[in-house]
Amino acid sequence: MPEGQLADANALTQTVKQGLRLISPIAGAGLFAAFGAQAVVAANIVLMLAAVAFLTAVRFRESAPERSGDSWHREITEGVRHLARTVVLRQLAVACALTMVAMGLAETVGLAVVDEGLGRPPTFLGVLLAGQGAGAIAAGLTAARIGRRIGEGILVALGMAAFAVGALLETIPALPAVATGMVLCGASMPWIAVGLTTVGLRCTAPELVGRVYSGFNVMMTLPQMLAMASGAGLIAVVNFKAVLVAMASVVLVAAGYLFTRPEQRWAAVDEASREPVHEVDPA
Repeated sequence: MPEGQLADANALTQTVKQGLRLISPIAGAGLFAAFGAQAVVAANIVLMLAAVAFLTAVRFRESAPERSGDSWHREITEGVRHLARTVVLRQLAVACALTMVAMGLAETVGLAVVDEGLGRPPTFLGVLLAGQGAGAIAAGLTAARIGRRIGEGILVALGMAAFAVGALLETIPALPAVATGMVLCGASMPWIAVGLTTVGLRCTAPELVGRVYSGFNVMMTLPQMLAMASGAGLIAVVNFKAVLVAMASVVLVAAGYLFTRPEQRWAAVDEASREPVHEVDPA
């Protein structure tokens, strides 16, 4: 894909993804209510088989992979080493790892916000999640345009700041505040994903993309899983407001780190080539 269209393509992907995340739970609940669990399972099977069929039908010409001659250990770790030696990617990886800790805690705090904060039944969380999905769709539609104005690295930081503000709003026991917080948390995800993916593709040679994103996934998924596991026990002994404040504090640190890095700023990008000037650490 032409490099100038990377942000638009990533934004479109995120918009469709978030739109389906908004629609599919409602559709699934309706299907379950009308026809029972077996209908939901059958629909999932059909959709998965359709996905396999579509992927099989994709025709894409690419050259056969060439062996580099390096050891298997060096091949496996090449993606992580690329992240470590490329300044702009290293900064994003550190900040996103911190953010995923907070997002992992968010998986368990939602019910407490609804139950203890708003005094509503647990099912009301579905209504709030619809607002989160709406925020995600709006962010997906605006991500490419904002990224072109301020730079994709700063777009990631903006998404983190939106998540932090949203988490703080959820500490207020009032529906308008919590609903606004959910919308902001929803908006944070596409901004982070679009910015991160676009910068990653721009700063990585095509033959390294798979390994680099595998390294990203490990660095993002592991902290999130650990946070989800600890959050389930933490919410039982700590007030949910304290957890939300802790989440916001961690993400604000990550956002502040990116906001203050010159490599992430638009001034560090050559508008003609769209290539980061400060790409590789001289060391």
